[in-house]
Amino acid sequence: DSGVDFSHPDLAGQIWTNPGEVPNNGLDDDNNGLIDDVHGFDFHNWDGDPSDDDGHGTHVAGTIAAVANNGIGVAGVAPNAQIMALKAFGSDGGYLSRAIAGLFYAVWHGADISNHSYALYEDAAELTEMIQFAGAFDHLVVAAASNEGLNNDNSPAYPASYPFDNVISVAAADQSGNLAGFSNYGASSVDVAAPGVGILSTTLGGGYGTMNGTSMAAPHVAGVAALLRSVAPTASPSTIRQMLIDSAQPNAALVGLTVSGGTVDVFEAI
Repeated sequence: DSGVDFSHPDLAGQIWTNPGEVPNNGLDDDNNGLIDDVHGFDFHNWDGDPSDDDGHGTHVAGTIAAVANNGIGVAGVAPNAQIMALKAFGSDGGYLSRAIAGLFYAVWHGADISNHSYALYEDAAELTEMIQFAGAFDHLVVAAASNEGLNNDNSPAYPASYPFDNVISVAAADQSGNLAGFSNYGASSVDVAAPGVGILSTTLGGGYGTMNGTSMAAPHVAGVAALLRSVAPTASPSTIRQMLIDSAQPNAALVGLTVSGGTVDVFEAI
């Protein structure tokens, strides 16, 4: 995404640390070709500081893993999960190649799940191969369905529309449980819906604010997937994906718009 605000009081304790890297010594201590990648890497600017300059990634990270029971702000869906910060985009946009590099880093360094709150409308062979590579290492890809109000069955959005069993595609629901007006959908290509309207989460500078989008829905599902992996550590990505579909809360308003016909339900999933 766009990185993470490491100093945010609701996120500072949740950030992954690369055990093979010594901070700020200007060396590639773990011999992975990257210098000072202590908490991840900035593939957009190609340096060891994946700090957020946009706010999007910080908001997503808070939904997944903001600290619980600390008396401030919000609590993430999976508050004991760690966030590996992999900056693929900046406030000025970015390139798909950087997202692919970030996913490779995540898989290579043992991340179980990656959240992809972005979309493109052209299938790229390199991304296809990278998603399949991730699946070979039991890595689950959670992807936002995108925000054009389109049917992804007919107008695919990637990586959400890849038909691989390690990809789960997420639409956005509003506070009433209906499909958000902006959300993409798909009876065969979008798996579940999750809250994506008026989502309160962490923002730059230690603050909190609301955002809308399937970008906000996807991290809810990534958080639920992390909880499932914590109680069923040997479950494959395809098993977790099917659990999320089978346990979704039925919603007549979503029948025919998603594979599950419902919204993600963490209690039933567990």
